[in-house]
Amino acid sequence: MVYNTARVRILPGTDKPHQPMSTIRVLTLGWEFPPLVNGGLGIACLGLSKALAKKVDLRVIVPKADPSVIFDGFQLTGLNNVSYREVEQVDRKYSYDSFALVERAPIELDPYTTVEGGSGVVQFTKEGRITFSKTHEADLQLFRNKEDLYAGDLALKVIQFSKIAVKVALQQDFDIIHAHDWMTYLAGVEVKKATGKPLVVHLHASQFDRAGADARGWIYDIEKFGMEQADAGRYDLIFMDIQMPNMDGYKATQAIRRLADKKKAAIPIIAMTANAFEEDRKKAFEKGLNGHIAKPVDAEKVKKTILSALR
Repeated sequence: MVYNTARVRILPGTDKPHQPMSTIRVLTLGWEFPPLVNGGLGIACLGLSKALAKKVDLRVIVPKADPSVIFDGFQLTGLNNVSYREVEQVDRKYSYDSFALVERAPIELDPYTTVEGGSGVVQFTKEGRITFSKTHEADLQLFRNKEDLYAGDLALKVIQFSKIAVKVALQQDFDIIHAHDWMTYLAGVEVKKATGKPLVVHLHASQFDRAGADARGWIYDIEKFGMEQADAGRYDLIFMDIQMPNMDGYKATQAIRRLADKKKAAIPIIAMTANAFEEDRKKAFEKGLNGHIAKPVDAEKVKKTILSALR
């Protein structure tokens, strides 16, 4: 859905201008963000933010942001730059529905590897009314220090981010929540519980992709829970990564084509891949995909491929 506030047209049979649709307000919860954190997730989040900002009113909350860097078109907030007073005033005013009790969680989690660092378990409880756990200066220090975002106890950082980010979010106006990969899913769910706003989750690679079908640890549970809590919607097409472990894009496409729901089975699917040879393009169509886009991505080609697939 595209919101465009730049055009004004005259209603038929009248000299009154048609009021343009207001711009949707999106709150993105990210984990990495350049230039302080320059991993693959950060580069992707920056790219998505720049693209979204052209169409929506965008605010982005991340653990760490460089306050000297200003991005055109969207507001970026790092928890490392949030004052204790800002979160303290929310401590007194708000309560939210609980989503989980974390009894045991592993340390030294790394989202780029196949190992979760231990046999951590998350037990999700039935929703009950609780108040925000009070935020202390020490909690904010987790994100103010110079320690690498993935150093030490990543599980603790993920949990603290969810508890602090929701307090920052409650002081902003937005219509929809966008959680960018699993580290932000708990925060996304908390914001949804506190505001009632719809939640969209973004997944780059699942723990199933990284570690196989037997992966059943803390990351898997968070991913599963985030997807379950995300708001269901209707999708017009799928961009399919081809080079995925365990189940590649071709197998995933064939699984979709075998769905009992014929409408869902027929959804247009476009390959988004580094496989750029002509034989790769032909193979994509042979496997049931409706289009093929080779990386690096060309915006004009993406547009033409989407229009072709949707005809």
